[in-house]
Amino acid sequence: MADASRLQIYRCDDTCVVCVVGQGTMKESPVASGYVQSLLDDGDTQVVMDLSGCTFLDSTFLGCLIGLHKSNDPSAPSRFALHADRQQRIKLFSTTTLDRVFNFVESCPEPLGPLETIAPQRLKPRELGEHIMSCHQRLAAVGGKQASAYQSVADRLERELQQYRPTD
Repeated sequence: MADASRLQIYRCDDTCVVCVVGQGTMKESPVASGYVQSLLDDGDTQVVMDLSGCTFLDSTFLGCLIGLHKSNDPSAPSRFALHADRQQRIKLFSTTTLDRVFNFVESCPEPLGPLETIAPQRLKPRELGEHIMSCHQRLAAVGGKQASAYQSVADRLERELQQYRPTD
């Protein structure tokens, strides 16, 4: 049976830590992206995505992380980082070499209060398709051995979304 996946958050001073527990997949990716992006857009909050309890990242979640990483103003110090020790980085990123792209921190601050769980969003099929497509476009733009495979997924979704007619 697959690991139960969840996103948990806690704040400490000017940092918000988002913990990925279990798998980070297309199910968790939209809410993670929206929540973290809102923190980055709102001000001076540092955001650390703690991957120490993560067992797997799918391509959609990886593309979500790329989007969050690139959303930071390149002329400003980065306010988004990942936390994962060396073994965890190998486990989660070795096939993609994306560990060379992200900013990592060696430790996470201790929580000052309770952890809150963020419930996954239930997106409409078109919204989910657009999210998955944009995540794969981001992965393709990074380059590397798998760029053409990611672009193929994005292109196929784009064609399908152009033909999509909602039934409701």
